[in-house]
Amino acid sequence: MTFIATLDDDLQNPPEELRVLLDRLTDETDVVYGTPKVEQHGFFRDLSSRMTKIALQGAMGGDTARHVSSFRLFRTRVRDAFASYRARTSRSMCS
Repeated sequence: MTFIATLDDDLQNPPEELRVLLDRLTDETDVVYGTPKVEQHGFFRDLSSRMTKIALQGAMGGDTARHVSSFRLFRTRVRDAFASYRARTSRSMCS
């Protein structure tokens, strides 16, 4: 089984921490997010991040959006599912 990892280029989450995400991936889990203990960005970036998470929380519900970050590990089958998805509408948003 193969995985894909994403992380910020500022190394707020060091690559060594990928082992923690891998350890938390189970047979029932396809995606694992890591969140920093302390945000290390400036005021405006932190504010925009909070606003984005509030909007996501409204769309996704619950606490899920609070834990969304670019530091994540997911199975390649998740990527493959997105790549093979075809919307039911006749117009594509990506055209």
